[in-house]
Amino acid sequence: MKVQPTTSLPADTMVGSYRLLGQIGRGGMGTVYRAEQVSLQREVAVKILHPKRMVDPRAVDSFLREAQIAAALSHHHLVPVYDVGFDEILGVHYYAMKYVSGRTLSTVVAQEGPISLDNAIILMEQVGAALGHAHNQGIVHRDLKPGNIILSDSGQAIVTDLGLAMDRLADQTSASKRILKLVGTAEYAAPEQLRNPDRATAAADVWAMGATLYYLLTGSEPFNGETLLDLVVAVATEEPPLMAGLPAEAQRLLAHFMAKDPARRPPNGHAAQGILETLRRPAQNAGALSIQRRRPVNVARATVARRRRR
Repeated sequence: MKVQPTTSLPADTMVGSYRLLGQIGRGGMGTVYRAEQVSLQREVAVKILHPKRMVDPRAVDSFLREAQIAAALSHHHLVPVYDVGFDEILGVHYYAMKYVSGRTLSTVVAQEGPISLDNAIILMEQVGAALGHAHNQGIVHRDLKPGNIILSDSGQAIVTDLGLAMDRLADQTSASKRILKLVGTAEYAAPEQLRNPDRATAAADVWAMGATLYYLLTGSEPFNGETLLDLVVAVATEEPPLMAGLPAEAQRLLAHFMAKDPARRPPNGHAAQGILETLRRPAQNAGALSIQRRRPVNVARATVARRRRR
């Protein structure tokens, strides 16, 4: 039985040695299911490449490379990959990874509002640790955003979705790197990344950390535009709106992380993590946390464009 292009697989479907329990999410490249690894009787998540993508060798290459990159990284704030395979009966590529119960940070903010500065700093320290580990292996995420960070039920930030990651130690002309013209989510992409995705370095991920922190504190992206071109111009030429009530050192940190010149930013995730640690109040513990709400802040900028986009 081959899967149809628009089919969502029902519960109890076997994919390789995994029994699907239900769909978790669906993205541009694949669908993620909660599943049971029958042989080990453990809960996992299984990502399946969309059937309509199966006919594109570049998409298959990119999907498999995502699994390979994730499998090469071992860090408690990243999702480990257990297995990759092809189910001949269904005709689909898949890979299995650890199942993390929780919500994305975009969902947390949408449901509960902005996050307190102390909690946001702790979460971004954990993100910096995960990215720093990847950067040490020569890997750049290139699509960090609140929707790609899970706040686990135990209060930990888990970085996900390495589908656009670039291994700078590998051949820069491989198909998986030519597949996309515009890499990443524009609201969180650094200026140099929007100009040329192949120029994205670890400093581009640091920019995305700054943009994500801004979103956690305000519930809004730092840059906006009625069209993609307007947004790209804003990222390249404007400064993020100031946030009323935010300490000056936090404002300076955001400006540092989102400097237009990548050479003026912290060079990698570990450097960004260290700067965040200096800002965190000594009384805070960098372990698990329960999210505290923050009053929405006033940003010194009109939001007409944002409402139009919605």
